[in-house]
Amino acid sequence: MGLPATDIDGTKIKTESSSSGKTFYDIAEKDLQATFTEMSNLYGQSNALDMCKVEPGILAFDRKNFAPTLKIYGDIFGKEEAKGMVQRNPNLLACKPFTAEGAGDETMQMSYVIAFTRPIGNYAIVLLVALLSVPAFEGILNIPIRANFFSLLSGS
Repeated sequence: MGLPATDIDGTKIKTESSSSGKTFYDIAEKDLQATFTEMSNLYGQSNALDMCKVEPGILAFDRKNFAPTLKIYGDIFGKEEAKGMVQRNPNLLACKPFTAEGAGDETMQMSYVIAFTRPIGNYAIVLLVALLSVPAFEGILNIPIRANFFSLLSGS
């Protein structure tokens, strides 16, 4: 049996990787399991699974940094708040301890923003950033964008 040579629409199925070297995600299964185990020890198995569902690439991060980084975040924000912050933004697991030392209130706040905007997708995030940038554009261009838009809507 094996894999078919073409897809349903007749497109040839690619069977070899075009990359000649290893990619970021080419990690041995035992290392992936060890990383998940480390996450489970720190955050609980259910939370680790949720973080992996949100961002599967975190299994490729260096697990040796997880505990020291969490301790630093815990010293800054408190242990439970730090765990919640990383659960909302699993990409924080990529931080090295010296980077985590620079975390401030904005890191915690961005974890909420990331968790809130994740379900709405990439295009909605671009739209959100554009809308939040309107006051800056008004100041730079000296054009009352909001006033013009609202007058257009109201017909005045």
